[in-house]
Amino acid sequence: MKRIALLVFIVLLTGCGKSEDDKRVEMLHGMSPLWESELVIADAGMPDLEFMAVMFDSYDGSLAESWSKDKFTDDYIPESVMAFTTETYRDIPRTVTTQLGDIINVVECKENNTRRKACLVRTKHNTYAWLYTFHLLDKNGERMGNHR
Repeated sequence: MKRIALLVFIVLLTGCGKSEDDKRVEMLHGMSPLWESELVIADAGMPDLEFMAVMFDSYDGSLAESWSKDKFTDDYIPESVMAFTTETYRDIPRTVTTQLGDIINVVECKENNTRRKACLVRTKHNTYAWLYTFHLLDKNGERMGNHR
């Protein structure tokens, strides 16, 4: 019994007891920023269109996976570090951590399953979201995409 307790203690000390979410959060925090961007409105031609299209769980889930809203690819964002633009998520009150006009770090960009480019961003609160490129500026400060 003492040996089992000692083994469990060693496993916990060495970090082997970390959950997948803990490992993912650690990995996200360790990613170097590619560049800084301002969060911009979806369509430059319609400045009153003030909304953000956030992909909460992953950048490339299937339709069935999107309905389930569970983690489903290696690129998911654990709920504990998701960036929120609304005051509730799945009917749970949350603190809004990002809004249009914020300066964020772009840490990765990929194409999603609809062939649209999306980028993983980190907010000043160390929260994360996959955003469509029409909300971002490139390294030169130019809009990366168009909403249409």
